[in-house]
Amino acid sequence: MQAPDFSKIKDSDYLPAIMAGMAQQKSEVMRIANNPAPATFNNTLVPLERSGQLLERSLLAFSAVNGA
Repeated sequence: MQAPDFSKIKDSDYLPAIMAGMAQQKSEVMRIANNPAPATFNNTLVPLERSGQLLERSLLAFSAVNGA
């Protein structure tokens, strides 16, 4: 994973990115929960672990700036 180019990110960009990430992860989790197939490791835990990438990246960027 590469660090974002912070020179191109405005303070006002963080909230929309975090909100979009939360919506995306919610959609991903709902897709897992509504899967009619019997739950297995590969169709439940693996996709759950991979969900929320946009949210994670947004929060990591925000935390880096907030901590600085």
